[in-house]
Amino acid sequence: EGFGSSWAVASGPQFQMLIGEWPFDSLTDVDPHDQINQMVYQVVYAIVVFFLLINFFLAIVVDAFMKVKLRIALMVVEGPFPADLAALGVTLFLSIREAWPARTVVIDACDKLLDVQR
Repeated sequence: EGFGSSWAVASGPQFQMLIGEWPFDSLTDVDPHDQINQMVYQVVYAIVVFFLLINFFLAIVVDAFMKVKLRIALMVVEGPFPADLAALGVTLFLSIREAWPARTVVIDACDKLLDVQR
């Protein structure tokens, strides 16, 4: 009775199978030929739903991966050696002129701040 000839009757057990409730108890009330058909249908349905859900999941993951990959490609964290060398000199000059704190002082302050937030 779980699998009828109409779509309305069959959609209930299909939704139950989608969320993990398999109607195996309904196999006892069916003649052996229909039991085989029902088991084949359930296995095929499970395979199709599994691959559809995996496809949706992979589409979401790949889309997020492509967005991150694009952001990483656009991010410039290093330049040519002469430009990096010039930036090092400018940073050294500005740190002396502006009296910036030493890196170790900044790192210790950040560590203390993170410890307080935890």
